[in-house]
Amino acid sequence: MKARVNWGSGQQHVINEFDMSGGGERKFLDDTDLSLAFAEKMDDKKLFLFVDVEDKPVEMFCNSAVIETTELEPTEIRDALRCILHTIFFHTTLSLVRPKDVDCDFLEITYVQCGLLEFEKEVDEKIDQFTAWVEKHPNRRSQV
Repeated sequence: MKARVNWGSGQQHVINEFDMSGGGERKFLDDTDLSLAFAEKMDDKKLFLFVDVEDKPVEMFCNSAVIETTELEPTEIRDALRCILHTIFFHTTLSLVRPKDVDCDFLEITYVQCGLLEFEKEVDEKIDQFTAWVEKHPNRRSQV
């Protein structure tokens, strides 16, 4: 079947059978499953198929960065916190988001933000609160 139909390069087809007697669906994983279904339903002469077109799973190739820096200059705190917090929130969000790549020159990496303006404002407010505390207490160590 794949040889007869051309989908977009980022799409794939999924063939399913609808069982009229039981009301269930069965997904065909390959052409062998489809051939077996035809053989099973040969006597009935009824095989209800439907095809879904879905996006192919995207394989993400990324590097992980281990930041061994234990002390940051005040000018570096904001960028480091943005990178860490946005990365955590992006990978744990349960809603549909539009990823936004951000280059962090200080760490020489690119991280991903959720792309939600309200969320970015809230993260920046929390970072502002933290950096204000650090500026008021310059001789104290602080930890996030």
